[in-house]
Amino acid sequence: MKNTTYLGKALQQRRADRSLRDIARDLNEGHTSLFYVENGRMPAPRTFLRLCQWLGVLNKRTADKLAKYADPTLNQ
Repeated sequence: MKNTTYLGKALQQRRADRSLRDIARDLNEGHTSLFYVENGRMPAPRTFLRLCQWLGVLNKRTADKLAKYADPTLNQ
């Protein structure tokens, strides 16, 4: 099983009965991006970061490092 499959399954389990649109609003992301994640595709870095934070799988230090890749303006 690919890592992206694990991410999609984690999203499905965490959202339970909520719609992808509800979760997308919480994350300030498009619901289509989350649909792709649930179906095994790797999201964009920014989406990946937000999703991992929502899932509770990132600590603050790792999130800060990943944010530099997700938002290049943080490197200035």
